[in-house]
Amino acid sequence: CTSLGGINQRLLQRCHVECLLQGNLTAEEARTLIHSFVQPLKVQDPLRRLPPAGTAALLPGWTLMARQGTNPDERNGAVVVTLQAAEYSLESHGLVALAGQILGQRFFDELRTKQQLGYIVSASPFAERHSFVGMRFIVQSEKPPAEVAERVKAWLQWAWAHLEEDLQQEDFERYRTGLTARLRERPKSLGEEFNQNWAEVANRNFSFGFREALVECIERTSLAELQRFSMTRFRVAPTLCIMVCAPSSEKAMGASDVAVNFGAACNRHWSHEEVEAFRGVADWRFRRAEVDCSPAATSRL
Repeated sequence: CTSLGGINQRLLQRCHVECLLQGNLTAEEARTLIHSFVQPLKVQDPLRRLPPAGTAALLPGWTLMARQGTNPDERNGAVVVTLQAAEYSLESHGLVALAGQILGQRFFDELRTKQQLGYIVSASPFAERHSFVGMRFIVQSEKPPAEVAERVKAWLQWAWAHLEEDLQQEDFERYRTGLTARLRERPKSLGEEFNQNWAEVANRNFSFGFREALVECIERTSLAELQRFSMTRFRVAPTLCIMVCAPSSEKAMGASDVAVNFGAACNRHWSHEEVEAFRGVADWRFRRAEVDCSPAATSRL
């Protein structure tokens, strides 16, 4: 198509390029290599700020988004529950990492092995250093999404009680030791090490010693702090529940049925239009957008 002619040059005329070179290179060799592939791009108008990218603060309570699947042959639906527990800090990052270490396998054992809800069952912490920390729970299942969501919600109440009342000091210390040992594991290849360092470029923090700082923070974290975080953060965390309803399963309900069956357990059920309206008024936490090429902004491994 003639309209696509030269599109690569038009896209690259105004952009920002970031590079990470890792290996046995001198600073001059690195500059030469970067120059060799950046110069042919012919960037005419380098960006001074990157396009905005961020995360919106969820509203209090549970927000439901139920959508119909688009694959007519797919019999599985899915439920994704995201808890936005706290603003990001090194301490809150360590706390959700510990919660994930303790609860991740238990979530799988209960919902996948015992209840046999579906093949894909996972619970994991997340930490966005420009915004929030929390936990994310995913279940793909042929069972009705409303039923899956009810079981996830019931399990969460058990999980918070387990952290607050049942978890013993020696078990907590064992989980904490296992987590810090995993974080301290040396990369098994140059590629793995590169990926760890590139994550610091991609999230625009450029803090290449971050993992060690996180480990030291986790080692200082006590069981009492985790219990307090569960009571004051996890239990009341703003929560987004996304349901994808399988169109081909006889057991599956449509998105409107889900709203009736599970919507009563939520504070709100958003349509596409309501999501767009929220985007316009939400409280956003944006990733760093400044492009600073001064020597003071240069970070070295």
